[in-house]
Amino acid sequence: MALAAAGAGVLLLCAGAGLALNAGAVDRTAGLTLVFGAAALAVGGVLDPGAFRALAQTRRGRFATLAVLVSALTIGILGLLNLVAARSVQAIDLTRAGYYTLAPQSVLAAKRLDSDLTITGFFRPDQQASKRTATGLIQLYQQQTPHIQLRFADPDQDPALAQQLGVDIAGDLVLRYKAKPPVILTLASQSEADVTGALLRLQSNRSPLVCWAQGDGERDLLDRQSQTGYAQAQDVLKQRGYRLQTLLLSQQTAVPADCEVVAIVGPTSGLTAPAQAALNQYLGQGGKLLLAYAPWQGEAVTASLNSPLKDLGVGFSGGLVVEGDSSRQAANDRTVAAVFNYGDSPISKGLAGHTVLFPHSSSVSGQAAAGVDSVDVVQSSSSSYLVAQPRASADLDRKDSDQAGPLTLMKTLEVKRTADRKTRVVLVGTPDIAENLALTTQGTFNRDLFLAGFDWLSEQEEVIAVASKPSQAQALPITQQDLYVNAFVTLLLVPALLAGLGVAVYVRRRR
Repeated sequence: MALAAAGAGVLLLCAGAGLALNAGAVDRTAGLTLVFGAAALAVGGVLDPGAFRALAQTRRGRFATLAVLVSALTIGILGLLNLVAARSVQAIDLTRAGYYTLAPQSVLAAKRLDSDLTITGFFRPDQQASKRTATGLIQLYQQQTPHIQLRFADPDQDPALAQQLGVDIAGDLVLRYKAKPPVILTLASQSEADVTGALLRLQSNRSPLVCWAQGDGERDLLDRQSQTGYAQAQDVLKQRGYRLQTLLLSQQTAVPADCEVVAIVGPTSGLTAPAQAALNQYLGQGGKLLLAYAPWQGEAVTASLNSPLKDLGVGFSGGLVVEGDSSRQAANDRTVAAVFNYGDSPISKGLAGHTVLFPHSSSVSGQAAAGVDSVDVVQSSSSSYLVAQPRASADLDRKDSDQAGPLTLMKTLEVKRTADRKTRVVLVGTPDIAENLALTTQGTFNRDLFLAGFDWLSEQEEVIAVASKPSQAQALPITQQDLYVNAFVTLLLVPALLAGLGVAVYVRRRR
């Protein structure tokens, strides 16, 4: 009885010390545990003081004492290792996609911060899951630098702060750095790629101007209602620090000098002769152009768009690409190519193995002229073919007249004009690549490729962020009760079982 009381006392003392170390102070729970442990040890000594002397005088007693000491030492070492592990931020990421490890670009972006970056998350009480996800991601960045401060606010409880920072919807993250305009990441744009892109933009002194062509049937940046609108694209471009203004290209005799990138996405009418001449002059002086064109728009429209590209040696075929390989089709639709292999270009950095959809695409044809560096960023499979003239969807089976694949769906061109000026062009076979539907489709990386194209055109290769990671299952939330259970098992139950085993061995040996 005395030995059992003493053993329980030693166990309680060890548990109390562990609780105190884990809490960083002797709180009420640790204090009571230590008091009870000391009391149990004292009771054991009072009940049978001779038993303690026998432990040191007899051979069996000395052996038992040594066994108890070794067991206590083992338990102490295990407890210490558990405590160190619990307090350490070091971790091993065993997930295939590296969900809990920052990409090298992200680590570098965090370490380059030379002033405090304040991140404010606006989450309602019913958005705890999203809040935990955002916290986990930001903590990975905080492990790389002491300059990142994370705080949270309820937009309903603090509407003045939300309005001051430009937050309209709960779930936004607002990043503020130095005197730069704050960057707002919506709930749908809070991946590692988004955060790293925001850091790089805040560290950059540039805010490139994109002149978005309108007036010839191009996609509308303000259209949020239809699937084919480009309002989502406008949002992600602004989040990346781009400025946008519309450009009535057919009314221009020259492209404005402040247009750092001209974007012509989905025109359905031909460019006027003055507009063609303006684009040709713009490119000849080192301009940057993104041109996305749909199939079957008519020979006259296709010819007007290819006119400014003649000196580069390439143009659009105007036909429809049909993907014959079922493994490269999206939803068994052979007019929607699912691409996951890419050419060697800064635009496709980090996208290998990730799927980008090219719905209803035309192809880029021709051979780049001498002195023009070109890269076929995206190609269809060898089983694909080109349907030159419009046909019914039920009549898209391959015919002898159809051009065989592989066919180029996205191409980059670069020409050095002077020592500090070069022309850059991105040709995309479909304007659907960044429409509202494409940018909100789960599991695709259209947004990454779309943004990387603008980053390359604006000569900002260094800010092409890491590609988004595939969707993952929700992290398992750990409640305070779970922490209590873990503490009970590791600090009390396991040591108690070991101590009980030791006592049982000792009693058996005495018989």
